[in-house]
Amino acid sequence: MKNLLLLIGLFMLLSEQVSAQGTERNIGIDFEISAFATGSGFSPGTELYIKVNEYHRKSLALGIYYCSDYRRILGITVNHEIFLLRKEQNKLEPFLFYNFIYRRSRISEELSEMSEGMLEGSYKSLEHHFGLGMQINVSKAVYLSSELGIGAYFGSIEKPVFNPVLMNFRGGNGFSMIAKIGAGVNIF
Repeated sequence: MKNLLLLIGLFMLLSEQVSAQGTERNIGIDFEISAFATGSGFSPGTELYIKVNEYHRKSLALGIYYCSDYRRILGITVNHEIFLLRKEQNKLEPFLFYNFIYRRSRISEELSEMSEGMLEGSYKSLEHHFGLGMQINVSKAVYLSSELGIGAYFGSIEKPVFNPVLMNFRGGNGFSMIAKIGAGVNIF
């Protein structure tokens, strides 16, 4: 955790130096970290993104999903944002977003109440969310971001069913919400 905070601080200093040079660019690369919670049965997690953006228009991010309960990376995530106000130097920038989360983890389940033993297998889940977000520009290189949306999930972890032939778990489908808050640093 200490190394992660040091790395984020280093990115902030580097990005402030790059933005202070006064070069105008239309495309930028950001590093973003977000904490989020969904209603699909998974515990809250963290997303680490590398984001390519066209300033004040749209962005596309690819990242990893880190689960703090398992203390490891369990999936990938893709995020796309379209900014609603296309003016430069706004402190508040509202945007529409699409968020995709793919998770794969290993879980186990008891065979039955009468027999002892556990079955282990892989478990996959897909989530799609749409919604509205707000980016707060702290400086030219540092911003805060929040998102709130609704979506659908395919494979809820709340009531997994084990398939012995495929050696994996599957879950139910449904609708859920997503709430996300994060911070980003412009690298280039």
